Amino acid sequence: MTDVTNGGVRGMQKEIARTAHVKLIFEEEKLRALVNKKVLSMLDKLEIDYLGVSLDALLIIAPPDYADDILECVRRKKVLLLILSKSGRWGRCGIDN
Repeated sequence: MTDVTNGGVRGMQKEIARTAHVKLIFEEEKLRALVNKKVLSMLDKLEIDYLGVSLDALLIIAPPDYADDILECVRRKKVLLLILSKSGRWGRCGIDN
């Protein structure tokens, strides 16, 4: 689990991909939906890449066998949780538009 702060999702994605030798591909539609609408509107107006700033979010990376248990546990606490990425070995790192 990591806090998505300095460098935002884009920076965190690159750091994890390089360190773990995996690719992380996020679905941008799902990412945009997590950002406060007022904040997203302001960032868009100022032409600031929302993927490069803190989103006040946590990222959990876990083996697929644990995903259902993690989802169930976190959702019981009424926390918004979405599966944003599929990962695999080797390859590009990027946002899937």
